[in-house]
Amino acid sequence: MVQRFDEALQLAGFAIERDGQRAVFNAFRAGKHVILRAPTGWGKTFAVMAALGEGHALYSLPLRVLVDSLAEEADEWKIRRVKAQHGARREHALLDRGDDVKNPVECVFTTLDQSLSAFLGIPVGVSMRQGNILPAVFDSSHLVFDEFHLFDAEKSWKTALLALIRSKQNGIILTATLSDVMVDFLVETLSKTPQGVELIEGARPFINQKTILKGNGLNDSQKIELGNRTIIICNQIDRAKQTAALLRDDPCVLGEVYLLHSELLPNDRLSIEREVRYVFGKSGNGPAVLVATQVVEAGIDITCDVLHIDLCPPASFIQRIGRSARYENEESQVFWHPVESNNPYGYAADEIAQLEDYLDTVSQLTPETERFIINLSSKRDQFAIEQFRKETGSWINEARVLRKYEAYAEHIRDINNINVAIGTALDGSYNFLSISPGKFYGKGPYAHLSIIPVSVDYDRRERKKIVRSANSIRTADFVLLNPDEIGYESGYGLTESNLSGEEHFINHSVSRRESFSYDNEKAELYREHIERLQKYRPVSQWIVNRLAASVGGIKKATYLADFVVWAHDLGKLDVAWQAAHGVSPNGIPIGHSGKDFPRIKQPPSHAWISAWAVSKFLWKTLLKGEKNSRIARPVFWAIADHHGYKLEVQRSIMMPYQLSFLDHLDAMQDTALWNDNGWNSSILTLKVCENELDGIYSQMEKERLRTSDDVEIYYMLSYILRRSDQLATAEVSSSTTEESASKPLKTNMI
Repeated sequence: MVQRFDEALQLAGFAIERDGQRAVFNAFRAGKHVILRAPTGWGKTFAVMAALGEGHALYSLPLRVLVDSLAEEADEWKIRRVKAQHGARREHALLDRGDDVKNPVECVFTTLDQSLSAFLGIPVGVSMRQGNILPAVFDSSHLVFDEFHLFDAEKSWKTALLALIRSKQNGIILTATLSDVMVDFLVETLSKTPQGVELIEGARPFINQKTILKGNGLNDSQKIELGNRTIIICNQIDRAKQTAALLRDDPCVLGEVYLLHSELLPNDRLSIEREVRYVFGKSGNGPAVLVATQVVEAGIDITCDVLHIDLCPPASFIQRIGRSARYENEESQVFWHPVESNNPYGYAADEIAQLEDYLDTVSQLTPETERFIINLSSKRDQFAIEQFRKETGSWINEARVLRKYEAYAEHIRDINNINVAIGTALDGSYNFLSISPGKFYGKGPYAHLSIIPVSVDYDRRERKKIVRSANSIRTADFVLLNPDEIGYESGYGLTESNLSGEEHFINHSVSRRESFSYDNEKAELYREHIERLQKYRPVSQWIVNRLAASVGGIKKATYLADFVVWAHDLGKLDVAWQAAHGVSPNGIPIGHSGKDFPRIKQPPSHAWISAWAVSKFLWKTLLKGEKNSRIARPVFWAIADHHGYKLEVQRSIMMPYQLSFLDHLDAMQDTALWNDNGWNSSILTLKVCENELDGIYSQMEKERLRTSDDVEIYYMLSYILRRSDQLATAEVSSSTTEESASKPLKTNMI
């Protein structure tokens, strides 16, 4: 962590600072929320990296391409140790500080899908079994929300703002094109938080000449004004493809004509992006033309001297203009083109009409015209604000307690694209395009194709064709297109004029799954396992420090953290559990099997036993009173769920138990770790008989986590226990990697 702003400036290699960057540093280091509104290219990401202090940070963005580019840039500055995580780049799925206490990860760049789903207790970046690890990471991090103007007002915008309001840490909102109405509301809202807020406006460091002209449409290549480097941004993929084809067929058009949109295979899109960044970058040169969709509105650092824009919502219009004359002393001509349809921006029809009227009256982009255009969104923003004022946020705890995965579509993003490939083999391994299902219905461009909707039974590893119906495409796991009807070109996408390219969809990669096995020569003794967990407890100390604020100080937080470690595997002292590993009642209890004590039959489920064994101690001794019972439940379920949380109590796994080996348990009192706490066999419920199980099941159902409980405590203790358990287990186990043909994702949500 840098101590001074000048130190960060030097590390990043910047000779001078931008006016306002130091103010971001000072405000954030003073503990305030920060709202930074600054134009594209101002240096917002650097200002954030410099300002972040000792705490962990989650830097959330609406697009994967932004995650990749900003993480790469921040890593080069060496101000903080950073990682990136999204659905196609799974390098840091837990979003946390990592395993190295001396060199922790300090900032994770990720998508809104990943961060906000972790906030709601339904993290999409990990399996459900690991789902209770991530919420504490979100709760304990500084939250940075960049490109805030691109958030869905009814979903991710609302959820992100509620997360900031609830957060115990200060956070940052970054934007280039939020209206004054929205910025004023954000300031008003965050000023009511304990952290307070400071609004910092970053002025444009230089003003280039950008001439605004009305275009003649994109249907005739001879009428499309071209410069040395020309960028054309269309609202729809089909229009972009038609424009690119028109220019490519014109012999008078010099240089390469690039085409970039979302319906390209990932490797093709990455390759084109890489070339475009070079040709249209600061040091690039033409002649060249880039035809694109809104995928270039943010995250791709490119410039041009001639820009063509389909009329679009005001904020998008300003974002697109930012792709021209981006660097000092450049000039550009910007041609805007009226469109017959506002799709996909039907929600902003009024704003687009107002923008068209205004553009007829201006010839240059100035700071004043830019601000006027941005504020054309004020009416829609005001409506979103009024809706938010009615928002209580009561659904958040419900989602976090009940793990309601439907909250993803309701409060983050509606998953509306489907996986599509060209091919005929149901059992093939495919690369996929992500396409809106609406394109296969009605007047959609692919509605006339004969397709195969496919459903996948992931448990049985079976695939079957779905009979095509009104809803079959939307419910399919993926859709196959007939190679006799449509083809694919790497620099174009799907095409009916060239029926080749099926080979691009064949996935030659393999899925790798790492699994752990306990094939050591000697079994890990029970005591060794508990003490090994405690050895790794410092990895989660940053969460323990955060827990202290919720339970009344670091002493109690440490007590609870140590307690869940001590108690989590008490169920393994069950006579039947040890017998399943060949340990006699007079033997030494083990924590994990080895070649000397291999598993000889399926042992009883032990996690619920561990929790039940300490339940009376939790409620009657440790945490008396109704207020503390709201803590007792989180402690109980952190133990019961330490192998992954369940949506319901499972009666089928509950069996009678008898805890034994008590002398070994009590002997652990001789260590300084446990001897002051009085945790021994005397506080345990040592035995449960068959006739008690139904009553225990009912009691556990009754004591499920409630929305009134301190759910954050459950998630923090779950993180502390499970991270320690993961690292301790990995130390005494061997890992093997299984390879198999890649299979389609169950969803395309991330």
